[in-house]
Amino acid sequence: RKTATPACSLALTFELEAFAQLSTLDRLVEHDAMDLAESFARHLDSDARHHLVRTLIDRELYKQAHRCCGTFGLSSSYPQARLLYGRQTITKLASKGRWEIAVERAGEDTELQRLVVELRAAAGDEG
Repeated sequence: RKTATPACSLALTFELEAFAQLSTLDRLVEHDAMDLAESFARHLDSDARHHLVRTLIDRELYKQAHRCCGTFGLSSSYPQARLLYGRQTITKLASKGRWEIAVERAGEDTELQRLVVELRAAAGDEG
């Protein structure tokens, strides 16, 4: 698998404005180059950062969207990123029977706590 890291590094070094487009971010996400997309977005304007978070949410890449929200200070603009990531994590843990960790992950969030209870009840697990 080829990587776009050297090309992105050169584009940023030489400040190639033609490369600094939303379509570039889209391509990086499409090719699962999340760290590179996040790094690249650091050099772009606020609109591009918002675009990246929306793209990640649309693609159900909630962990990455949540991380980008923290990195770019966008948590208040996309509060659903944290909730979607939490729901995704708890659902995965529940599917593996990792109830204690799911409860821990839910923390004080009542919506996530409710999800743990619902999933546990659906699984018929009383223990």
